[in-house]
Amino acid sequence: MKVAIITHASFPNGLASTNRVIYHAKGLKENGVETKIYITLPTENWKRVKNTLIDGEVFDIPYEYMWNKTKRSKYFIGRRIHDLLSPIYTAFAIKRDKYKNALLISFCSYYVLTVLKILFFFFGIKLIAERTELPKTERGLLQLKNRIMVNFVFKNLYAFLTISRSLQKHYSKLVSKNCPVHLVPVIIDVDDIYKPEIKRTRHLVYTGPLLQKKDGIITILKSFKNIADEFPETNLYLTGDINVSSDREKIEDEITEEIKHRVIFKGFISREEMIDLINSAAALLLAKPTSEQADTCFPTKLGEYLATGNPTVITRTGEVSYYLKDGESAYIAEPDSVDDYTEKLRILLRNPQEALQIGLKGQEAARNRFNYKEISSKIIELVKDKNKFMKKNNF
Repeated sequence: MKVAIITHASFPNGLASTNRVIYHAKGLKENGVETKIYITLPTENWKRVKNTLIDGEVFDIPYEYMWNKTKRSKYFIGRRIHDLLSPIYTAFAIKRDKYKNALLISFCSYYVLTVLKILFFFFGIKLIAERTELPKTERGLLQLKNRIMVNFVFKNLYAFLTISRSLQKHYSKLVSKNCPVHLVPVIIDVDDIYKPEIKRTRHLVYTGPLLQKKDGIITILKSFKNIADEFPETNLYLTGDINVSSDREKIEDEITEEIKHRVIFKGFISREEMIDLINSAAALLLAKPTSEQADTCFPTKLGEYLATGNPTVITRTGEVSYYLKDGESAYIAEPDSVDDYTEKLRILLRNPQEALQIGLKGQEAARNRFNYKEISSKIIELVKDKNKFMKKNNF
């Protein structure tokens, strides 16, 4: 069997969406499926380039940028040409490489899905699409356009994948009757991330965009400030670029003179550095606030946090309670409560041996529930025989 993977994610260095693509591909390969990753668009801002190679391999899986360049054009017309032609180039490349199945992951355009769907119909290629968030919402004419697209673009797919139960329910109303909507939660390889040889510290670590509405960065900073005097040996490490954060001023206001030297901004770091950093932590932080996004998604970084065997401090949003239990496999605070989040940090730092056990229980949950190879085997079943898969899984 051969399954092509199509994405708009930066490659091979990127954020959560890139890692999800990698684990999908790795799982397929280790289950005996030939796969290749096709990056439809140039992904890199010409001012900040993380990826320069137009092709290569990751975990012995080939990848290729369709435009023979990784940098987005400086010019509006150049970007529009890329947007317009990229799915056409991609579809013909997949046909050329003789793939009969394709998996579209982390895409940012309804147009791309529409064009691929039409061309793959004529090419006899099965198309499975995955979404990890709700359809786009806009205002005015863009909102009308998106509503029209949403009612068309998800029809007549071979199958559909979502990251959460709420998204599964939502997209089930948009796809065709004979299209199964399968739940694919966070997918990780625990052994790829877990580094027991790295010395654990007393420091707290957050990785990701420095935004309150997405991951609760202000909640994290306020909570750290509340416990800083009590635990002088503990610093807070943050990745992400503060210069592109819409919350930059609020973040800077929270970093008072007393804690300024103890909040360390790492900026963008390589995946290898990120894995070392999260393995070194006393605790890994994520404080998603109450929002539609938090209630429908499931953060990939949480799976990576858990894989380290270090304890996580998170909020009770979205899918968390399906997989983790407060005080047993994670420290789970109520969303939007700085006081509760502060107390969870305090309990963790006061009881390091208990925290260690909770971290290992979290790792066990990740290994059992988010195993990339087992999840990919289900997708392979789906590709092989959709009707049999639907009957077996009570669709």
